[in-house]
Amino acid sequence: MTKKKLYFPDWIPLLLLCNLQLPTLVCSKHHANQHAFQLRQSAHTDALDPSTYITETILAGMELLSVPICIDSITTCAKLHDQTLGLYRNPANDLVEIINQNRTAQKLERLNDSPGLGCMALQYVELCKGNCSGNSAVNCKPPTDDFTEVFAPNCGVELPTIGTITGHIVGCQSKYTEPSLAFANVLVKDKKSLSVLRNKSHSEVGVGLIGFHKGPFFWCVLFSNGGTNSSFVLEDRGEGIKQKKGCYSGSAFPCNAGHGSAMLFNYIITFSYLFISLLNQI
Repeated sequence: MTKKKLYFPDWIPLLLLCNLQLPTLVCSKHHANQHAFQLRQSAHTDALDPSTYITETILAGMELLSVPICIDSITTCAKLHDQTLGLYRNPANDLVEIINQNRTAQKLERLNDSPGLGCMALQYVELCKGNCSGNSAVNCKPPTDDFTEVFAPNCGVELPTIGTITGHIVGCQSKYTEPSLAFANVLVKDKKSLSVLRNKSHSEVGVGLIGFHKGPFFWCVLFSNGGTNSSFVLEDRGEGIKQKKGCYSGSAFPCNAGHGSAMLFNYIITFSYLFISLLNQI
């Protein structure tokens, strides 16, 4: 009696990898299938033992997804994997770098990336849920007192170090946009926001970003004229902050990994595939 094998197309593990790490990245079935075919055609593939074949298949997926962006579709997470350094980067940090590149191109000084200011920017947009208009504008303006009475305590910013907010830019979109596009299409899209960006009184910047379940994605940039390392100082260097959602610039913590149950489901699906593949190779 011939043993019936459970069949999965070769491109399935690559798409599962997309589902596991990049829920909202457009992962092309065609390219995944093509890459898996090339792996099959390699001279040594047929001789591989089951575990090695599965490992190489997954590694092929890793190569296919050369710069993975993880945006959890439930609560929002954003990680950029720098394959050269092997580090996870924060999109909020990337936006700070884009801001500084724009300023230095205009012969303006670079701004210090302030974690305390970044955390407060995240607090700012967390209050703006449900206030995103169709033209990427955020119809939300928290009271000035919220900066000292709500945002700073929530972030663990030492109250004596709270400086002056010299400007802010807030924008939103229906889905996640990579930092360069968010800068051009969501945040700095008119003369008013460009003027805020290039204000000579700024010395510090902080960026926060967050998305909501079945809702828009928010970006916030806060500027200050505070002194480097002496304003918006986080207590215990930010050790006590428990980041539950979103990202902020200058943070030592990775972006939130998203909804636990969704990630668990992804893991179950992926390892189910691996188990069936092992059975087929025996």
